[in-house]
Amino acid sequence: GETDSTNSSREQSSEREISSDEKEESYSPAFLRHLKEVLLSLQKGLNTSFASLGELVRIHDERSLCRDGRNYLRSKRKKRKRLEDRINSCMAQLDTQLPKPSDNLDEMLYIRKGRFDCFTFLHFLLFIATCGSFAYLYYTDTTETWTVLLRLARSPLLIIFYLYSFGANIKLWIASKINYAPIFRFPAKGVPTPKYISKVTGLFTVYYSIIIVLLIFLTTFLPHSIPFKVFPPIMWLSLFAFLINPIGVCLRRGRKSFLLTLAKLLSVPFYRISFGDTWLAIQIHGLVAILLDLEYVVCYTILGPWKGEMDEKVCIGSENGIRPIIAALPAMLQLLQNLRAYYDKRNSKYIVNVFKFATTFPIVIFAAILSLKLPVTESLIDLNFAENGWVFGGWAFFSFINGLFSFLWVVRHDWGLLQLSKGTLLRPKRLYRWTGLYCIAIFLDLVLQFTWTVNITLGILWRLNSDVIFTGLVFCEIVRLFVWNLLRVEYRQVQRITRLNVIEQ
Repeated sequence: GETDSTNSSREQSSEREISSDEKEESYSPAFLRHLKEVLLSLQKGLNTSFASLGELVRIHDERSLCRDGRNYLRSKRKKRKRLEDRINSCMAQLDTQLPKPSDNLDEMLYIRKGRFDCFTFLHFLLFIATCGSFAYLYYTDTTETWTVLLRLARSPLLIIFYLYSFGANIKLWIASKINYAPIFRFPAKGVPTPKYISKVTGLFTVYYSIIIVLLIFLTTFLPHSIPFKVFPPIMWLSLFAFLINPIGVCLRRGRKSFLLTLAKLLSVPFYRISFGDTWLAIQIHGLVAILLDLEYVVCYTILGPWKGEMDEKVCIGSENGIRPIIAALPAMLQLLQNLRAYYDKRNSKYIVNVFKFATTFPIVIFAAILSLKLPVTESLIDLNFAENGWVFGGWAFFSFINGLFSFLWVVRHDWGLLQLSKGTLLRPKRLYRWTGLYCIAIFLDLVLQFTWTVNITLGILWRLNSDVIFTGLVFCEIVRLFVWNLLRVEYRQVQRITRLNVIEQ
């Protein structure tokens, strides 16, 4: 009903009381931002409602040949104006209480150029120089001790390279206005920004480069001075200490969220699956070589010599079955994730995805059989292909099935491309401006999906002449993960925009 002057005076006095109470109390910035979003949606809903009401009134007046509807709307214009003024005044009051843009999370996500990017470039040059030291050993070392150094110090370099690629992913998402924080469901104060990723990557680059150069120097010039086996466990323990550090520095909430997601991944059948769980499982599945290197570090630390010459033939066999189990573990976790997703959503596409991960197990089994048939002292060239033709045939068949199935699933389901049934090669809704990026991503994924099977096979069938190829394939896999992350999060953002548009309609 209409409000009289007494009611308006009461409202004004209540507004003064509320405003005085709000001045006394202090609210968190997250609550104020959420309240502003509510007011914006309320304002949008008010405009939509009056527009729909005006269309209905116009149809009513045309059918009844009268002007009652227009007169009714004209009488409600003052009330609508009063509501809009109150919403605008509340929003203006919130703008005065919100923190400065430098403390706002949205402002933190912008790319900051200048001095900071210069340090990132210098850290990347240091990373390349550290990788080049292994190339120098490859051409100058007459023995095979450089292979032991490569196996012991390779994983930290792979983790650093992956962090560089993930930081580049975040910068490209921000440049394309992709809001990745709600997609991963990061906590409010635990969103990884380009600045934070570059800081952590630079810190680990300098730290690991010093340890690796010191390790190379001691094993080359002073082999009998300090036990070289001390340095690889130090590198891994420092990484674990960084993750479980309880002090409120270095994005503690983000690290806590990562550890909780990892724990949820290891107990996958008992929890509902979210996008962050699936994303982390795919990253571990692509970086299974780091888990294999961790097994080698633990084994060599226990069984290898402490001083003197390195023994490159220690811990390279798969007779105990540990390496095949580690190689198949990420595929098993993703298989259980899809079974749990099918149990929750009853969608048959998850059963189809289970078949894709099930093809990984025959590849691991055939690689383990080849490892048992080849002695540790021999190289891959010495393997008799005539006697083991059935093993190679089974390995090649399942590798082809796994690579082709993974390619089609990634391109069609994860990226939403190659929708030939809808008459389009690419998606109609794309957030990246350059169309050639999607074509290059399809080609790279087609090639690198098949190299992953070779990579996991070499990780199990580990011999003296496979370390360089294995290392190169792991770097290629990180490049594939970079491309996959780039388009997967972009397609997820497109799906969120489409879903919100449907809800608004």
